[in-house]
Amino acid sequence: MSVPDFVKVKKGYAPLATPISTTATTLASENKELESALFSNRDDERAWLVFGDWLSSRGDARGEAIALSFGDHRAELEALIATHETSWLGGRFDSVGVGKAGWSPPAVVIEWIHGFMHHAETGGPFASLNAEQLAQFLSAPAARFLHALTLRDFFKAASVVRAAHLPALRHLRVEGGRAVDFQEYLAALPNLIQFRGTARSATSLRHDRLQSLSLSLLWTSTYLESARLPKLERLRVIEYGELNLESYASMLAGKSLQSLKHLRLSTRQADAFIPRLATSVLLPRLETLDLSGSVITSRGARDLLAHREAFVHLQRLDLRETCHSDVIRELATEMKIEGKLLVGGEPFDGTVFGG
Repeated sequence: MSVPDFVKVKKGYAPLATPISTTATTLASENKELESALFSNRDDERAWLVFGDWLSSRGDARGEAIALSFGDHRAELEALIATHETSWLGGRFDSVGVGKAGWSPPAVVIEWIHGFMHHAETGGPFASLNAEQLAQFLSAPAARFLHALTLRDFFKAASVVRAAHLPALRHLRVEGGRAVDFQEYLAALPNLIQFRGTARSATSLRHDRLQSLSLSLLWTSTYLESARLPKLERLRVIEYGELNLESYASMLAGKSLQSLKHLRLSTRQADAFIPRLATSVLLPRLETLDLSGSVITSRGARDLLAHREAFVHLQRLDLRETCHSDVIRELATEMKIEGKLLVGGEPFDGTVFGG
């Protein structure tokens, strides 16, 4: 994700034991036309300034925050946020910091842009939100243009997210407990373009707009068997359990994930995956392939060499941290892809949450 030269302010917050009565906990009024333009293109400077003027004309301090977000006005913007943040968070959250009376670890960290939440991360190492507090947080006035959300799901928070109105949310990261259903989140958020999740397993996934999917799975999963992700271009999977090859059969046959261009798979069973990928319908469609961190034995290495012509079209082939550095050297020599075969380089997925 790229953000223009807006001033961003990052702060930590904790729930208040007793909510504070505030006088400006909602937007002065709604302007669906202006807001719709921002939901569609949140980087449109002119649209933000027009919206800011409209808010200021109604006495809403977020109009001033928008004006201060453009240019070198960090000190003024930080002071304005400090004055209004409790109100903008619905009177239920207050900033925390070392030396502040009643200090406690932050349960949520917010990156502010234009007086609204841009990226929020809930559930730190020492504090977290329960379901009620999460619902209050996501319904706060400042969440109107929330663009990216990271949350720890230990109480099946998908129902809370589903009940919230988050039309601007495009990036979601969920670090789950024992039985997180990723599909519940995808169904609740039709405008997502990136999802990243950690859980024990996952079932079939469906979403019409998702472009990037990153999963860390502890158990064998069936998330691709009947997946419907027509816009998906990037898939990143770390399989800690046994690799279920049948879950990938439809993808390898070109019957699903037909927009996929970038694949990263980290698994202990790479030897079984390599020959099926090499003869698949999928491989010629890929632009990059990342098997870094996988276990590739001499068997898998021989298959890579035997099918090397199938991989030569790739713009990038990443075999970092696999078991056979000698194979990497031989591939680079025989395939003449010294500039494309990685032993270092950029992360696979560089959007909001990194690789």
